[in-house]
Amino acid sequence: MLHPQIRAGRRNVVLQLAGDKLANRLGERDIEKPAERWFSLQKKSKERHEKSSKQRDLFWAKIARVCNKLTRQHDVNFFIAPHVHSDLAVTESFISATRHTPDFEGSRLEVSGVVRGATNAPAYFDLYRQADFVIGMRGHSIIVAVGMGTPCFAIVSHPKVEGFLKACGLEEWSTHVADENIEDSLSEKIGRLIDDSSEWKKLRSIAMERMVQNRKAFHGTISKLMQFAVFASNASVDVLPYFGVLA
Repeated sequence: MLHPQIRAGRRNVVLQLAGDKLANRLGERDIEKPAERWFSLQKKSKERHEKSSKQRDLFWAKIARVCNKLTRQHDVNFFIAPHVHSDLAVTESFISATRHTPDFEGSRLEVSGVVRGATNAPAYFDLYRQADFVIGMRGHSIIVAVGMGTPCFAIVSHPKVEGFLKACGLEEWSTHVADENIEDSLSEKIGRLIDDSSEWKKLRSIAMERMVQNRKAFHGTISKLMQFAVFASNASVDVLPYFGVLA
């Protein structure tokens, strides 16, 4: 498919930023518990909101500076790929955070359309397939990149992302949002991955082969279970005793 975001002769990098449940993803905490007196609740709520906004702005600024460093060191073309509509708000916040990054002009960033549902799935997968690298927060971003064979790096903000990477043996290419040295970690690790992705691809191939074998075994078990169910329905036999055999 033709994707305007993909530029020939450049290393095209998907930048996927998650916009939902940010308080949980970024580990935000209230300044303090609300006071019991009703007239102070509004003030406390405003303070918490302001602190939360500052924390998020600082986080996006860190990611923007990382992209700025990578732009200086590598011939890359970043484009943002929102997955759901809540990602659009953080896309705007991130672009605003790039105002102070001279080599990485966020105002010129390409943004892919919000693709969701079975109708848009082919375009969604194809965009990740054509990209050279993926930097993602969402689990689906990392899962699809691995499935497409596109080297990826995860900004971990949810346990399922971390768990998936460990299952694939790819946890080295990730950094948690709570990492105090997230800028240095992202810059160093992503830079290495861009320079040489052979180790990533090797581990990914091993993981895919293991997943294929697990899938075949699972389908085989389901097939046996269905055969027993058909047999039981025809012969009025209880299939529960056979579960131990199947396991």
